[in-house]
Amino acid sequence: MASPVSKPVYTHSGTPLLASSQLIRSQGEPDLSKLHLPRGNASPSRPLHAISVNNLDLSDTHVREQITQLLNITCERLNLMPRMGELKFTMGVEPFDEGQEKRVLDKAIQKAKRLGLPKDLVIRFIQTQMDIAKLIQSQIIEQLTTQGLPKLTDEEIQAAAKEQSTLRSTIGAKMEPLFLALKPLINELSSPIIQREISRQLDNNRYTGECAKPIIREEIKKSFRKAAGQIH
Repeated sequence: MASPVSKPVYTHSGTPLLASSQLIRSQGEPDLSKLHLPRGNASPSRPLHAISVNNLDLSDTHVREQITQLLNITCERLNLMPRMGELKFTMGVEPFDEGQEKRVLDKAIQKAKRLGLPKDLVIRFIQTQMDIAKLIQSQIIEQLTTQGLPKLTDEEIQAAAKEQSTLRSTIGAKMEPLFLALKPLINELSSPIIQREISRQLDNNRYTGECAKPIIREEIKKSFRKAAGQIH
């Protein structure tokens, strides 16, 4: 029996979508162009420094806005991971890439030093973010594997590799904004008040995409507790 001919599918940007993405999109994966994240830009009049333990007060909306901004960037980054999973499936590679993780950690350490952030905290935080990314990618690859997609051409695989390189650059560009959003909260990240506010904002159902999934929200909460050294 002849295999059905796949119809062209396009991304939200109008570019052709590789065959590996077709079934994922049809099953309800979010269109990144339609993701809506809450606004949380810090007031420009406030200096970028760590919050003083003596002044920690969530009645100050600025503190909540800083947490919102941090979560926004975290979710923006994680919402790129389904596409990375699709591309890795197309290329026939695993979610875990030891060399790439080392490069990301090295880059994170360099940025942490330049921004005056604690090296150990940054390593713990970025490693947990990469672990969440691998979880998302693994879920995508598992879905695609069970659907028995047709064998792709060499040209499609090469196109996937090129797109992966571009996507990695996009993800990498979010590292510094992520650290800048984290910096004002560094001294109080282990505070129960801050951790409760992180959980409250994640659970208020304003997020779409990956952060709308309970399992991912719980992993994000754990990532901030790990970064603060509360759990291992």
